[in-house]
Amino acid sequence: MAKVNGSTLYVVVGENKIAKTTGYNLSVEMSKLDTTSNESGFFADHISQIGSWTLTSDSLLVFDGYSYGDLYSIFVNRQRVWLSIGDETNSTLLGLATISTLSKTGPLEAVPTISVEFKGVGQLYESNAPSERFIIDELFERLIDQDSNFLIYT
Repeated sequence: MAKVNGSTLYVVVGENKIAKTTGYNLSVEMSKLDTTSNESGFFADHISQIGSWTLTSDSLLVFDGYSYGDLYSIFVNRQRVWLSIGDETNSTLLGLATISTLSKTGPLEAVPTISVEFKGVGQLYESNAPSERFIIDELFERLIDQDSNFLIYT
């Protein structure tokens, strides 16, 4: 398993980077339908159905000029955000997501922390651009060109 530098996850709304995280967990899943086949005999075989992905973070840092209230508005309005997920090899995954859960913990006399769970909308796209580069400028056309029926929601 490749090491991932979690400090390269950016949350982008429209043309603005609004948050970054220092650690995250990306989970990609494929639902399976049980069946049998000639190869499996009477044992179970599986047919891949629908893929999905989720990203969680317990340490979201909101950039200056933005606040937890902005994230809450995005959540309440069911607005979609772009996630730019990178690692040390400049291999970046880009994906559209909605906020599934959002929480803020404010311990006594300590810095509050923001936890968030994003649920992916559609697939994750691969890019060789570093994740800190502005993703809409250079990759917006590329995402549209990848599949002519793909709609961008920003």
